Amino acid sequence: MVSAGTRHHAAEAGHRSLSSSATHEVTASTAAHQGSRPFFEDTGPPPGPRLVACTLLKDEMPMLVEWIEFHRMLGFSQLVIYDDGSTDGTHLVERFYQQQGRDYVTYVPNTYNGTRIERRIEAAGQCFKHFQHLADWIIHLDIDEFIWSPQHDPLQGYFEQEVSAETHILYTGATRFGWGSQRRRYSYAFEEVPESQGLGQTIKLVNPAGLQLVTQSHFMRAADRRFGEPEDLVENSLEYCRSQRTTATRLSPCTNDGEMRHGKTWVRASTGQGLWTHGGSVQVDRGSGLEWFQIGDGMHMNTSECPSPICERADPWRLHIYHYRSPSMEDELKKSADWALQTDEGFFSWLTDEQYTETTQYLNTIRDVAMMQFGARLEQRVAALLYPPSHQDKLQSQ
Repeated sequence: MVSAGTRHHAAEAGHRSLSSSATHEVTASTAAHQGSRPFFEDTGPPPGPRLVACTLLKDEMPMLVEWIEFHRMLGFSQLVIYDDGSTDGTHLVERFYQQQGRDYVTYVPNTYNGTRIERRIEAAGQCFKHFQHLADWIIHLDIDEFIWSPQHDPLQGYFEQEVSAETHILYTGATRFGWGSQRRRYSYAFEEVPESQGLGQTIKLVNPAGLQLVTQSHFMRAADRRFGEPEDLVENSLEYCRSQRTTATRLSPCTNDGEMRHGKTWVRASTGQGLWTHGGSVQVDRGSGLEWFQIGDGMHMNTSECPSPICERADPWRLHIYHYRSPSMEDELKKSADWALQTDEGFFSWLTDEQYTETTQYLNTIRDVAMMQFGARLEQRVAALLYPPSHQDKLQSQ
């Protein structure tokens, strides 16, 4: 596995430029996987703690299958999809996986009425209530967030070796990635196919563009003080970012300042009840009665209200979330428009006028290729679902 020291390291002297932005190289040793067959059978989660992730989404087919397969690959036993009114075929996801003989995906229509934030909180709470019996640890992630560990693959090793038995709440910080050269959204879709066509299935995954993976094509992210990256990159980007976001603080990406403000919270399933997407309250049973702990007020943990060891922050060098907020320019415009419907700031986009070039200096300052170590395995998993057996055989013979 990749050591902590090789995932994020400082350049010997300064940093080199990319376009007009200062950049900093981050490397990882990548698993070659040469000689392994390109397609596989899912063998189930490894022994150890049972991990469950839930997500609330709307019209996010471009990242759905990659998100599911990445987290399954890293040891999750169940991925729960709460659908907030999608019209892009997301409702077919559980049936699709069942027809593939895979039982690790559950689809749940989200019928709760309320604001966007209220619906997210409700979905996270319902996730904990209805699926905690399947889990030892449970987390609510966004569909553009991928959680991983440089030292532990699968993640069961992290919880077995690095989490105290007295810890009930584990906060995991996130780092935001920018956009690359992708302008259009990825083209994944589910199609219902009549049995009469002889394909042996009623639902298939299609993509006219072929295999597309966000984690294997986006390598530029914001500088992050938590990784000891150049202070000038962190400060310069934050200064610019804050100056541009004074009227849109709820949408602000200016959070990579070493305070773990953006991230998600794991809850030990035996804890009791209460789970919010970014923060909130959790009820903990320590054997002497139930206690409520306020674990956050937004996107960071309030450790004064939930002391150690009940609440812990994961060391970002050992467990971290990579947040691919803008897989494409089209995705960014979609997200901006979606959030503007629920805010007082009006339509908010990072892609208008000169802000595209300037904001690139914030989100595209560090080159980080750590995710490439998962590339071959992830490609195998998604390709096995995307291509029919006849096409797999052809690829395998090449």
